[in-house]
Amino acid sequence: MTSTIQRTLLAGPLALAAALAQAETYDPALVEAAQAEDGTISYYFILGAEANRPLYDAFSAQFPFIDFEVTGGDPLSLVEKILNENASGQPIADILQGGPMEDGIINVQNGIGGFTRPRAEVDVPEEFKFPGEYIVPDYFTFHIAYNTNLVSAEDAPLTLEELTEPEWAGRFGIDLEQIDWFAGMLAYYGEERGIEIFEALAANDPVLFAGAQGYEQMAAGGLPVVANTFSALTVDYIERGAPIGIAVSPFVIAQPDLYIGVANSNNPASTALFFEFLFTPEAQEILAQEVYKNPVVPGVAQPPHLEEALGPEVEKFFVTSQNWGDFEGRIDLFQSLFVQ
Repeated sequence: MTSTIQRTLLAGPLALAAALAQAETYDPALVEAAQAEDGTISYYFILGAEANRPLYDAFSAQFPFIDFEVTGGDPLSLVEKILNENASGQPIADILQGGPMEDGIINVQNGIGGFTRPRAEVDVPEEFKFPGEYIVPDYFTFHIAYNTNLVSAEDAPLTLEELTEPEWAGRFGIDLEQIDWFAGMLAYYGEERGIEIFEALAANDPVLFAGAQGYEQMAAGGLPVVANTFSALTVDYIERGAPIGIAVSPFVIAQPDLYIGVANSNNPASTALFFEFLFTPEAQEILAQEVYKNPVVPGVAQPPHLEEALGPEVEKFFVTSQNWGDFEGRIDLFQSLFVQ
């Protein structure tokens, strides 16, 4: 097969320069292999297609022979779909983007993750490297956030312990979708102390919500504080003008964003090519400034509004499948505390 660079010799010096630059980042043999596949990456992601649209568009601009078919849904449904596909011998998914729960089921329990690791991964700092059949090109964090018209930065609570005090009774919210945050807090504090804190939080009359509902309430002034905001969504609200501040806490629960390649993928080269792309400066800049995820490649700036909340004095505690605990047990405990 004629190579990509050989073909561009006929297309002029600009095309040749672009091909040579691409060859420095991507293995030409991998590009050739991806061109021979079916041209579509089957991508499973809870947030659906639009959440990663800038990434998909930038990648497809470089590799126009690859498109994305994105399947959304709740995490357990997506995991179940992949398990059923593999059990029937008709795999569809190439990539699953998720967290510790998905890793625990797909990789730890069933061992069906597998892919060619990106070359650029070796340059990632050790604090962002995790053992497992996935890559981590970015991570996100959970923060206490507050309405700046109702609470000053000086008066904002910085810890969960503060939110158990009487002055915050009925004046803070908890997002019931953030089970990873809950598991991370229990891992950080230890089981006994963590449960004590959550029991005290539950007794302090929190406003319970799921997803964007609580952010809307906080932005509108109906909810002074939210205990467990998701960093990317919080930044998005602030960028759109919402009066929201992020507390500078002593520590934050951080979650690596796991991109899991399915071992029997129909498009292994296309998957590997996309994984390589995710560690490029272009992709890292998109992740930080457009998707509002925290980058892992040195030299790329943090998303807006997170510089102080993730400053050098703030400890980042990563929740992974290794410290998440028993999956069903964590879900049952969370529901017993907060879901009536």
